[in-house]
Amino acid sequence: MFINQRLKPEYEAETGEQIGWSEFSAMAEGHTGSIPLFDVNAARFFNPVSMSGAIRADLQEHGGVTGTASWPTVIRSYQVSLACSYAQVCATLEKLAGKPGVVGGEIALVVKAAVGFEIVGILGVRYLKDGEHLKAAAAVAAAKAAGAHR
Repeated sequence: MFINQRLKPEYEAETGEQIGWSEFSAMAEGHTGSIPLFDVNAARFFNPVSMSGAIRADLQEHGGVTGTASWPTVIRSYQVSLACSYAQVCATLEKLAGKPGVVGGEIALVVKAAVGFEIVGILGVRYLKDGEHLKAAAAVAAAKAAGAHR
């Protein structure tokens, strides 16, 4: 979540406006259209001079964004990209453990906190929802349903 910790101060420096974390996260609701994704674990995001600049460059190069991505787009893209990264980690842990649902509930809570809505079904991961396991769909189907692409 270090990316988010870099984005908020950059937003505040750019706009001269001090805002709370919930207000900053809620700005993502201003994004419209499909959600461009990026690899939050890519080397370019480990301490760049400008985190928002690195994200905007990646979205232009790989995410189908033309022009400069707005702050709502940068934030929503980060939130969903992070959620996808968590889901991939969860899938790997479940594969290594040899059984589904090992960490699903905990990851689902983190994902919900990160993006403000529950993502069920990325990469065939099982998440706990209302005490029951739900079989997940493939990553592409989940990403399409969320309006994401990459």
